[in-house]
Amino acid sequence: MSQTLYVYNGHAYTNELALFRGERARLRDARTVPVLGGLPKLVYRVLFPGLDRLVTDPVEVCHLTQGHDEAEVEVIPVLG
Repeated sequence: MSQTLYVYNGHAYTNELALFRGERARLRDARTVPVLGGLPKLVYRVLFPGLDRLVTDPVEVCHLTQGHDEAEVEVIPVLG
């Protein structure tokens, strides 16, 4: 089962209504991250020059940051 999370202002939301209730934001204002399988509790934003990616798998975070000492990882909670 595939699902999309909507990330806005340091939080991730499971649907458009939750995004609107939490942030008064619309879908076009949010970034999206696809989710396969179960709903994660966290989304990770990996940042370094040339990369700004949202992922839900901590193993993918390790792969993306390997060899990039300048990488920053923001942990974003998933809300209803």
